Amino acid sequence: MWKTLISKITGKQRETQSYATFYENYRNSYVTPSLKTSGVDQRFVVFDTETSGLDPKNAQILSIGAVKVQNMSFEIASSLSIRLKSNVIPTTEAVSIHGLVSSEQTGIEMNEAAGLFFDFIGSGVLVGHHVGFDLAMLNNLSLKHGGGPILNMALDTSMLARRLDNPHDPSSLNPKEYTLDKLCKRFSIIPKARHTADGDAYITALAFIHILHRLQAKGIHSLGQLMK
Repeated sequence: MWKTLISKITGKQRETQSYATFYENYRNSYVTPSLKTSGVDQRFVVFDTETSGLDPKNAQILSIGAVKVQNMSFEIASSLSIRLKSNVIPTTEAVSIHGLVSSEQTGIEMNEAAGLFFDFIGSGVLVGHHVGFDLAMLNNLSLKHGGGPILNMALDTSMLARRLDNPHDPSSLNPKEYTLDKLCKRFSIIPKARHTADGDAYITALAFIHILHRLQAKGIHSLGQLMK
């Protein structure tokens, strides 16, 4: 979905369309990473969102967590934790997953959250578990507040894990066997603060580092190879 959104913006539109300041700053500073960059040297931003529902068209973001990964390790001093104001009541299904009932009294405004997120990700390659949903939610947040679509490349840890087991046809494997909980068990990761944006971003980052190590052993070293 993120590629589709990006493709709709032509060079001419980029020159003529006026965006909110947070997005203009992001767009003007964004640099597409070289596909020749090694997975070790590349800066990744592993992130997660918790939302009021599971339908991107109707749900709102309640919280965002993100952490940067480079050189097979965390940048401990560089992480993002946001709780947003919301005027919607989360669906029963969403509450059963993350437990957030309302962030209206304690969160920040959504346009401020969008600015913080875009400033944090910069030109890093985004990583998430079932990342398409989170990208759709953040694209919606940006567009509703005067921004445009996310330009960053993105990787899905579920798909990367499937590539470990079936490099030639990873899509043929059942994604239900590659949930974040099952990856935690596979890589002996303790799932602390599970089903929170901060916790899931941290857990996904750990899983991603394990996957990177194993993909490198299979000869997948560059960003271009990871993106295939």
